[in-house]
Amino acid sequence: MAARARVAVAGTMAGTAGSVLRLRTPLPAGVVAFALPVTLLREVQIAVHHVPVSGAESVRDCEQLLARTMGQCLLVRVPAPEEEVVGGRLLDLRRRFPRIACVALFVDGVSDSRWALRLGRAGVTELVPCTHLVPSVGLMNSLIRCETDSLAVRVWRSAALQVDDALLAVVKPALRLAHSPISLLRLAGATQMHERTLRKYCDQHGFASPQWIIGWARLLTAAYYLDEPGRTVQDVAELLAFPSAASLANHVRRYTKTTPSALRAAGAVRTVASLMSAGMTRSGTMGDASNNVSRTALPDRKLNRGHPSIECDHRPREHRPMGGGVPSAALARRVGRENGGSSGGAMPTGTDRTRRWD
Repeated sequence: MAARARVAVAGTMAGTAGSVLRLRTPLPAGVVAFALPVTLLREVQIAVHHVPVSGAESVRDCEQLLARTMGQCLLVRVPAPEEEVVGGRLLDLRRRFPRIACVALFVDGVSDSRWALRLGRAGVTELVPCTHLVPSVGLMNSLIRCETDSLAVRVWRSAALQVDDALLAVVKPALRLAHSPISLLRLAGATQMHERTLRKYCDQHGFASPQWIIGWARLLTAAYYLDEPGRTVQDVAELLAFPSAASLANHVRRYTKTTPSALRAAGAVRTVASLMSAGMTRSGTMGDASNNVSRTALPDRKLNRGHPSIECDHRPREHRPMGGGVPSAALARRVGRENGGSSGGAMPTGTDRTRRWD
């Protein structure tokens, strides 16, 4: 009996731990379901049991719920062809609350594709297809994307950054993904570019490497939470999926040359924002920072050999010149000497393994 009780307690604790881990994912504070049938509303409540779902039958009740609370998401059903009145109410709600995330359920066999198009033009954030059952994973992912977009907007407004429009095309998708580790492939997909195209885009506009911009986006999001006195460094590290508090501290030190506690004392968001605009350009990543950029991008160097602007020194650190990479002119002269005076672009050989990459 005692052994069976211990197994039951262990299972309960494991389930609780799993729930806590799932709840670390950014989710809306609540969902307001407007004009959903009772059966569909019940399916939604079962599918997203981590988030409270409130049903609203009338426009007045829905407006009161949306106006009096924060962090809400509006959930609607794409109307059927004959439901002109319901569709008009949905469009009116979207006009009155344009900044609240809105998820629309497209019910197979009931919803009209023309209404889906009209709602999309009105600013519906997500469209989730469903049959007789509501897809739990699809709906949860849509709610997560709504909340991460909202988080990115809050972080962006608190930082009040003034950056070039070309840089915004990379920074904003990075901020939307900054609640978890971001790979180059994932950022390229968010910007609708190929990885190689994204690298060339950053190089042509004089920006730092995409990995370096990813690091700044993660740091700015961490700074947003560090400014809350109730959160410890460990809390922020767990919230943003850093391996440990030490990993977050190393990330802060790498970009700002200070500690998380000192960054919090100086005003984390304000300090990071003051460094970020210059740090995301190539001129702001010289010296040690340029070495950091290169080492960050090393796993993907095979994709972009022969890039004309960035060089990485693969020699041991004690044999590298001060300041990071080898200048292009010096590299050309060195190649020429090793190839009998020709500077025709042959790669260095022997012990000098310096080569070009991106």
